[in-house]
Amino acid sequence: MFRVLTPQSCNNWTSITDFEIDDKLTIINYFKIEEAFCNIAQIYFEEKRVNSITNKKIEKNVTENEDRKSIRFLGLSSKDNHVLNTIDCNAEYDMSYLKSVVKLALREFFWCEIHSKGKKEGITFGYDYYMYLITETLGAEIISYAASKDIIIEKNDNQLIINSYYNEE
Repeated sequence: MFRVLTPQSCNNWTSITDFEIDDKLTIINYFKIEEAFCNIAQIYFEEKRVNSITNKKIEKNVTENEDRKSIRFLGLSSKDNHVLNTIDCNAEYDMSYLKSVVKLALREFFWCEIHSKGKKEGITFGYDYYMYLITETLGAEIISYAASKDIIIEKNDNQLIINSYYNEE
């Protein structure tokens, strides 16, 4: 299993809302890291030849009354909003929705566990911006992409860990 962790060098940043209280993290930097996590998920499932994903578990963290002008909603597309309104246990999406699911999980709208249909591969999201890739191996493309984005891959207790650090350049 591979784990994608939060960028640790930015005062333990763990949420999109943290940029409001941490002047080192800008919303632009947040979006770059979010995009890298989404791309890692995309590359991971492409390497595993996955055509659709199914949500196996869900814990929602959004209310109907939440202010739609809050930072968590910034830049959400119609596809993102569709996922936000339809995600539930056993919801199935084609791969064109993967980045929306990842983005919304990273923005803490929900915690979920997604799997490829009929296969063991999957991604589960933890708290504090963790993303776990459920697999025993990763291909060269994902490793190369991770390195290009300052994302570190480690192994811990039979788990390979992917760690993303905010680079203050």
